[in-house]
Amino acid sequence: LGADLTLEFDSAFGLSASSVGISASIVNPLNISLLSRLPSVDVSIPSAFPMLITVEPPLTGGLGFTDTVLVEIHTHHLSLLPNTPFRLFKASLGGDFEDITETIGAGSIRSRGRTGGFSQFLILADLRSHDTVGDVKFDGIEDYLDDLSLPTAVDSGLRAHLSNARTHFEAQDYTDAEDDIDLFISAVESAAGSSIPNVWRAARDLENAAGNLVGKASSLRFTLRMAESLSP
Repeated sequence: LGADLTLEFDSAFGLSASSVGISASIVNPLNISLLSRLPSVDVSIPSAFPMLITVEPPLTGGLGFTDTVLVEIHTHHLSLLPNTPFRLFKASLGGDFEDITETIGAGSIRSRGRTGGFSQFLILADLRSHDTVGDVKFDGIEDYLDDLSLPTAVDSGLRAHLSNARTHFEAQDYTDAEDDIDLFISAVESAAGSSIPNVWRAARDLENAAGNLVGKASSLRFTLRMAESLSP
């Protein structure tokens, strides 16, 4: 099995081959402990590409970045078909996997996602409906906001954009929902580095909230576009 892994940073420091910490392993698609980390029985590990990629920079390696890192996995072992179920998932070491897909591109399967941190990545086959995935992603952003301590005005503004997007989403008005998510992303980016922390570093002593919010929202926007493409 083979794949190309690309990491594209908005702005990195201390970046070197040794500071990134990349490894890969072949996993058993029926491994119970791994399957228990997936979000649904409708999400599975494709037998044609059971590769787990781990990006775990060493604590003393000095790597750091601001805002987001774009992760791309490209493999010829999976085929790009209309309405492909393949998605890019990410998890912390031993944690639950979540869909971070931002785009699925041509070239067999070229899956991209944006995030504010690292750990483990899998390309998975997700047979859930777009509406189900959308609900999960809305909940995930709301839960993440609950865990942050942002200034009241910033938090309220983000939640207003998210609420408007969910209202449009539930009415199957995916285009307006996407516009609301664009406003959400713009608001995060405007506050990044001031009201919203936006730095990740190998010491794991900072929470890159802006990068994680932009990554989660960008993936939600992808789901909204997919739902729109299939709507009557």
